[in-house]
Amino acid sequence: MTYILKCPKCGNVSKEMGPNYLCEKCGTLLEYVYDYENIDFNFEATRNGNIWRYEKILPNIRRRITLGEGGTPLKIAEDLARKIGLKTIFLKDETLNPTNSFRDRAAALMVSQALDYGYKKIVCASNGNLGASIAAYCAKAHIHAKIIVPKATHIGKLAQMFIYDAEVVEKGETLDDSLIFVKRLLTDKNFYDATAEHNSLTIEGQKTISFEMQKDVLQ
Repeated sequence: MTYILKCPKCGNVSKEMGPNYLCEKCGTLLEYVYDYENIDFNFEATRNGNIWRYEKILPNIRRRITLGEGGTPLKIAEDLARKIGLKTIFLKDETLNPTNSFRDRAAALMVSQALDYGYKKIVCASNGNLGASIAAYCAKAHIHAKIIVPKATHIGKLAQMFIYDAEVVEKGETLDDSLIFVKRLLTDKNFYDATAEHNSLTIEGQKTISFEMQKDVLQ
């Protein structure tokens, strides 16, 4: 293992606890901290076309679900750069992910980990993109997705969730209301929590954007 789970607030080092990513001492969301000095960064020699090419600096997950997320193009916005007086502007087109969102990167990791731990149900509070992503990856993994959404969630994102056969429950006026409801649901230990605010894999999946950008800019 080339990483530890560490609390950014109190410094407590915790063992990996599956979907429970809150520090047992202070309740802060834990972070993955990697031993970069002992990692081989030859990513292209592993997997191609999705985020699992970066497996050496991702959490250890064996049952890997993918819909082809990642590998999105980096485009040069010449007119925009000229208009605001910059030499170059690069735009990363994350709309070319499977559900048209950068959240697919996180969903791939979370649903894969849920499979690893034997979960059959996933719950997620979301006001749009992540809910659609979790629904899609759960459909691929044959896991039941329960998405808790606030009242104002865009109909287009709701449609994506329904298309992937997710159970969609409207709770509250805001995302905070939905988050509170998810915490109540988690008294049922059969749910894996894929809510962005509760799960450290959110950042782990999304950090792969920066790895791709560095590679593309250098080329």
